[in-house]
Amino acid sequence: MAELVHDHRELLLLAEGSAPAGRYRSAPFRRHHEQIAGMVAELAPDVDAAYVADLLLMAFTPGLFDFQRTERGWDVNRIKRGLDTLIAGIGAAEGADEQPS
Repeated sequence: MAELVHDHRELLLLAEGSAPAGRYRSAPFRRHHEQIAGMVAELAPDVDAAYVADLLLMAFTPGLFDFQRTERGWDVNRIKRGLDTLIAGIGAAEGADEQPS
């Protein structure tokens, strides 16, 4: 997905700017959210899968992705590694004692 956002960054930024919250109501977003929430629930049944799916999808918000690429100078591989680290942490949360944050 990082590659997709990178390849279509300008178009996605334009779409985001015209209707900032519109992406969350779209059928593709809902489908991605359901898929990711399902995978999170399978990986770590004790976490709030819907919330974590929102957090993971937030990483692909065109504005944030563009900021990371242009202002921070991060390449797509760095972004992917960060997401891999986050997902590994979600997997590690399985069976961990629940502690307030």
